[in-house]
Amino acid sequence: MILTGGLLSFKILQQGEILTSYLLFKPTWEQKELTNWEYNLESRILRNSNIQIQLSLPEDFYFHNPKNLTLKDQTGTGQIAGIISSSETDPNRYPSIRIFYFPEPFLEIDKIKPEFVKFLDLSVNQGEMVEVHELGEENFEKRMDGVFWTYYDNLRPRYAKTGFFIASGDKLPDSFLFHISESLVKGRNHEESVEKILQSFKRE
Repeated sequence: MILTGGLLSFKILQQGEILTSYLLFKPTWEQKELTNWEYNLESRILRNSNIQIQLSLPEDFYFHNPKNLTLKDQTGTGQIAGIISSSETDPNRYPSIRIFYFPEPFLEIDKIKPEFVKFLDLSVNQGEMVEVHELGEENFEKRMDGVFWTYYDNLRPRYAKTGFFIASGDKLPDSFLFHISESLVKGRNHEESVEKILQSFKRE
């Protein structure tokens, strides 16, 4: 009984930490409806007309709608619009791209980076990652700017890479942040599948 009580107490404490984390990063603006995604199985094109974007999913990649995500998986910098990952059941399996929405047209690295660092610090404090080192800013094909870090993943034992790219500056009233988590690949900035997904991103 003591063991059972201890496990229950730990679970309640853990759920409390998740809720606190979610509230810490919850957007301050009025949240937009982001769950109306359409997926064409034949073309593998993923589209959301509410926010006027589309992406293509490589073979063996899956989209996780925000309405099906846990509170922990919804937590991050911005309002979660969904997650693309290499697992049908695990939205965090590498490589994964978490898509966040911002209702402003020009999103700058200097504004986002401190919030993203807070998210990384939270993961370190929860024992999920160690040995976090910043790699610096990066530009993806003159379309997106971002910042990346390397780290050791305690949950999936390996050295990995994480960071974000910002899709901003169009003649549209909003922006997107792509939070990427992937394995380190020698001789490449990113895994090939991640690059293909980013290349397929379009505003409609």
